[in-house]
Amino acid sequence: AGLERAADASTVGDFIDSLDARATSAEAADGAAQQPHYLFDWGVPQHCAELLDGFVVPRYFCQDFLQRCAPGSLYREAWPSLFIGPRGSRCSLHVDTFGSHFWMLLFEGTKRWRIFPPALAALLGPSYAHAHDAVFDEEGRCPLLGHADRYEALLQPGECLFVPAGSPHLVRNETHTTALSANFVDGSNIDLVTAELRVAALSNPAAAALLAQLTGPAFPRAMDLDAADRPWREFKNPPERRGSSG
Repeated sequence: AGLERAADASTVGDFIDSLDARATSAEAADGAAQQPHYLFDWGVPQHCAELLDGFVVPRYFCQDFLQRCAPGSLYREAWPSLFIGPRGSRCSLHVDTFGSHFWMLLFEGTKRWRIFPPALAALLGPSYAHAHDAVFDEEGRCPLLGHADRYEALLQPGECLFVPAGSPHLVRNETHTTALSANFVDGSNIDLVTAELRVAALSNPAAAALLAQLTGPAFPRAMDLDAADRPWREFKNPPERRGSSG
C-alpha cells in the first residue's frame, strides 16, 4: 500500500495513547500536512488472539477457503487485522495480495475510500518494484486516474465495506479511526487466486504448498449461499474442512 515500516516502532498501547500528538505533529511539520504514522494491517491472531474470543464473522465472508486448508498454511492465520490511524493518515493506491477479496468493519472515525474497477488496473500505472502485489502512481503522475471510473465512499462507524479482488483502492482517514479487516477466498475469486499463486509459487514454497491444497481434487469448493454468521472458533474449524478430512 505504498507504506514503509516505521523506524521508531512502539507498542500498540503507546501508539494509541499518542494518536493526538502524532496527528498534530504531522500537520505542523514544515507548515504542511504530512503522513503521520499508521497502524496498518496488524494481525490480531498472531499478536492478540484473545480479542477474537467473542468475534463473529459475518455470513457474507464466513466461507473462507483459506480456513479449509491445513493449519499453518500461508495466509490462513493472517487475518483479521487491526487498523488504527490518526486523522490525515492514508495508504497509496494499491491492490490487495494474491487476488483476495477483503472486507473492513469500521468501529470509530470516518474513512474516505476511492476504489477503481479491476479491469482498469493495468491502465493505471502499476508498479511491482517492491513486491509481487501492485502499487500505483499517485494521481498527479497518472493522468488516467482523474478520468477513470471509480467508486467513492465515506465509511462511517458501524459500517462494513467489501472490496472485490483486484480492485485498486486508496484510503484516507478523515478522523482518528479504528477498524478490523480480513482478506478471504471463496468460490467467486478462487480462479484469480490460483493464477496469482502460480506466479508467487515460483519463488515462495509456502505459496506453492497453498496452491497445491486449493487445486487438489479433494479440496471442498462448494458454497452454501444460505450460510449463517459464524463464531470465531467455528470459522477456524469450518464444517467443510471437517467433512473433507473424514
